[in-house]
Amino acid sequence: MAKGVINMMVAGMDLGDRESLATVLSPTGEVVDRFRFAMNDEGYVLFASRVPRDVRIAFEATVMAYPVSRALIVWTERSRLTNVLSIPSR
Repeated sequence: MAKGVINMMVAGMDLGDRESLATVLSPTGEVVDRFRFAMNDEGYVLFASRVPRDVRIAFEATVMAYPVSRALIVWTERSRLTNVLSIPSR
């Protein structure tokens, strides 16, 4: 694999209490889509509709991480959801 190429699309999420930001990156790291969505059922439906099926979903490990993970499982297909949780430095 070439340096700087990640072999699949990634959707990174910056989680917020009321609203979150999603950024979808191509396998070469180019921004494909960036949007905000509410942290409720309507927002999760929007997220599921804007993110491609084969994308890896990544977000930081915060208090919101596990509730969001469970909500995304409900609104996306289980086989599609691959969460990568990283612990923020303090």
